[in-house]
Amino acid sequence: MKQLTLVPEGGLGNRMYAVTSAIAFAKEHNVRLNIIWFKDKGMGAGFYDLFTLSPEIENIEIKEAGLIDFYTSAKPMKSNFFLPRLYRKLKFDAAYIWYKEKKSVREWYVSQPEAYSSFYIFLCNKFCDNHAFFNLLSPVNTIQKRIDERTKLLSPHTIGIHIRRTDLTAAIIQSPLSAFIDKMQQEISIHPETNFYVASDSKEEKNKLTEIFGDRVITVDNNLKRKTKDGIVDALIELYTLASTKKIIGSFYSTYSVLASEIKAIPVEIIQLTKPSMK
Repeated sequence: MKQLTLVPEGGLGNRMYAVTSAIAFAKEHNVRLNIIWFKDKGMGAGFYDLFTLSPEIENIEIKEAGLIDFYTSAKPMKSNFFLPRLYRKLKFDAAYIWYKEKKSVREWYVSQPEAYSSFYIFLCNKFCDNHAFFNLLSPVNTIQKRIDERTKLLSPHTIGIHIRRTDLTAAIIQSPLSAFIDKMQQEISIHPETNFYVASDSKEEKNKLTEIFGDRVITVDNNLKRKTKDGIVDALIELYTLASTKKIIGSFYSTYSVLASEIKAIPVEIIQLTKPSMK
């Protein structure tokens, strides 16, 4: 059986997309999948701190990266003396690095010689139809209990609001608070019972919305430090709470906004001031 090794990169949303895509891809192509999960400044939790895999999933191993993996399978950089670059050449028949390739993963894979049997993928996004596989990747019981408690705050009329700030300039420019306020007021005019679950990495934005909409706003103060386990756990709880709302109004260029809608297949509307030109 051919072997596929995935190293997911990025934050929580990016990695969830990469992992669920890889599971779907491995099943489709009948390959054995090995996933190596690294902690870094944007991901302070291990895979098994967050998720459990369904026993239905076969031929898949997910490993928490150790020191040796840092020098063999991580992104090549000064701190690991760029050794992973050499290791990939020796260990794998072919390697896909997302920021170097113009082809999709699927195009790249099918273009490889039939004799190739081991493949390495370094990726931070979705590359395969993964909807069915969100059901096979579940929060661990301790986190699920906290999600269940959080979702008790919601009503059948709760709309999820995700406002991305601090580290994403495109979202700040294209999805300003004023546009969220306008949209929220429109929703209330259509359905007076509407309230909002507001998730954001900006406490200031949460406070402004609470001042304007009062008791219609539901929000929780979370640990926003993604380099810590607690910060990532809070982000996961927030994600699944958003996924439990009626629909989501999200931020431009935010994986998190779209991912929350896809987990339970609810509608999402992205706030974007400048629409793409039709050329």
